[in-house]
Amino acid sequence: MQIETILIANLIFLVITLAVLLSVSHRNDHNNSKVKEDIRKIKDQIFG
Repeated sequence: MQIETILIANLIFLVITLAVLLSVSHRNDHNNSKVKEDIRKIKDQIFG
């Protein structure tokens, strides 16, 4: 039970983080490449 709760909490946190990064990237186009790189790193951490 505790492990499942931790996993769900981590998924929610990651979704929120991705949403924030995406909203920031829309506001700051010149930072787009850095934000995309950060998102790629997060995806690597999730699936790698």
